[in-house]
Amino acid sequence: MPIINAFKKNVALTDVEDVRPMLIFVVPKEDSRIYGLLSGIKVACDREAGIASQVISTKTFRRMAGRAENNAVAHNIFLKINVKLGGVNNRVLQRCLE
Repeated sequence: MPIINAFKKNVALTDVEDVRPMLIFVVPKEDSRIYGLLSGIKVACDREAGIASQVISTKTFRRMAGRAENNAVAHNIFLKINVKLGGVNNRVLQRCLE
């Protein structure tokens, strides 16, 4: 896909080390036609280009507004994004396993 290749090329031009590119799509509504199209784009991003992606509906995006520390929707979205970018959300301490 030309747009994904252009995005990947622009990311490669940055001077920042250990950059993991990600595309976030905010879609106007939960419509099966839109999600069907984005499903193909997400597969191309992930499997063909190595780019993480996240789709968020406008309704969900609006629910993310407000104070971050009290916003469960924003918290859950950012946990998903963190994992997709290689982060670790939780760890089990070795002493807890003994």
